[in-house]
Amino acid sequence: MSKRSRRRTRSTQTTAPRRPITTSPTTTTLPPVPADPERLLLDQIAAGELDPHLTAIADAIHARLELLETINSAKALAMLNVGDRVRFNHHTRPQYLRGVEGVVIELGQHTATVCVHGPVRLTTEIPMSPASQADPDLDTLIWEITADCNDEEEVLMGFEGAVDEDGNFPCPGKVVGEPVEVLSISAGDDRRGLTATCTRTGHRYEIALLDIEIDADPATSRLLAACRRWASA
Repeated sequence: MSKRSRRRTRSTQTTAPRRPITTSPTTTTLPPVPADPERLLLDQIAAGELDPHLTAIADAIHARLELLETINSAKALAMLNVGDRVRFNHHTRPQYLRGVEGVVIELGQHTATVCVHGPVRLTTEIPMSPASQADPDLDTLIWEITADCNDEEEVLMGFEGAVDEDGNFPCPGKVVGEPVEVLSISAGDDRRGLTATCTRTGHRYEIALLDIEIDADPATSRLLAACRRWASA
């Protein structure tokens, strides 16, 4: 090969175009957004995933509410002074004091003594709305159960005793359209009132009496109607 030929070959080799280097685009994967714990818990309850633990959850919620109520009561007590005029609210026990006004005459560490000016009506009559006054038979039954009771706790215990003595259980019932078996009626706390112990798919639940439909025999249904009438008064 001549010198001229070698130059041409080298010139061709050096002037050959270079191929561009291409890179594939990279995708960035974002971490999953954590679910709201409150919404996750509510969704699990609605889906029935926590059915075996509903009683424990309800007890924990009730204990927390009681603690918050105690804290709020302590804060309210700290704001009172002797001579302040106050009014008993809807949480007051016994119920006949609700709405009554009085004057604070003494303050303790955890209590306030209130002097009530004017008469306070204390009676065993059961207050009823106009729409519910047309059933003297149930009113008589309620009076028989509650005549010797001094406060709401004793009334609840009175209904529990009456249903336990004359009611027939178990019997079928429904909660939000779902069938359950009702085992008994008992006195709950002041917040929940009368409750029904029910079972469904092997699990036991405590349901407020006003939230459950019970298909019982006539004698038991009469007692339950009296319980509901008193509870909704």
